[in-house]
Amino acid sequence: MKILYVVNTYYPDVNGGAPRSVQMLAEAMKEDGNEVVVVRLSPNRNIEIYEYQGVKVYSMPVRNLYFPREEVIPDKSGRDHTLLTVGNFFVSA
Repeated sequence: MKILYVVNTYYPDVNGGAPRSVQMLAEAMKEDGNEVVVVRLSPNRNIEIYEYQGVKVYSMPVRNLYFPREEVIPDKSGRDHTLLTVGNFFVSA
């Protein structure tokens, strides 16, 4: 059987419940002899294709203002500060 999962994140960026559940399901379905493909969203600008645990993964770019990303911003003294940016919200890390 051919199975396609579409999920927000997938290995190596698993961030919790649903993506982790999809990863476990995809790997189990692959072990059972199914042809499994996962399509995940990515903040990168390029399509990436990789395989993990026998599951083919397509990482597709998406323009999403609320996709978490890290930014390094120097202060006036020149020290770098890492900020986790989600939309217009900043969290100092």
